[in-house]
Amino acid sequence: MVAQAIRKDEGTIDIAGHILRRFKEGAFILLGALALFLLLAIGSHHPADPGWTRAVNSELIYNKGGLVGAWLADILLHLFGYLAYLFPLMLASLALFVYRGRDKAHPVDYFYLTTRGVGFLMTLILGCGLAWAHMRGNAYLPQDAGGIVGDVTGKLFVSIFNPIGGTLLMLSLFLTGITL
Repeated sequence: MVAQAIRKDEGTIDIAGHILRRFKEGAFILLGALALFLLLAIGSHHPADPGWTRAVNSELIYNKGGLVGAWLADILLHLFGYLAYLFPLMLASLALFVYRGRDKAHPVDYFYLTTRGVGFLMTLILGCGLAWAHMRGNAYLPQDAGGIVGDVTGKLFVSIFNPIGGTLLMLSLFLTGITL
């Protein structure tokens, strides 16, 4: 029996693969645009804009993201302080992750994703605590430098471990979160 080569028709296109690639590109563009919008909104936060903590009856909104940007910036800066700037970075990294994607040969590793998520949360929460403990008194932010999360986290660690011990433990856990 002679082995015969099976010739694929060069005119056929893998439709499912083509659609998946276009979906990944579209998700990359959308998440990238959301990351830029969020960065613009947080960066142009103005205390006179309407938001989560203020009911302002003004048609003039200073935030470059409009009413939605003013609300998002107000919420994120109140909750996380300076660490709110991690959210655009997280969206940009998510965009890159989706764009790179996985194929059937390399399935999604949920343990890896869970570990990365826990690392991000550790970095966010403990970074807020460190900012609260060492960067107080900023007139730009609606809360302290660490936001409400930093206020709770920083006070907890400082009250249990004193300022030096709390800072040392928060810093070590913060750096652990970055490496995860």
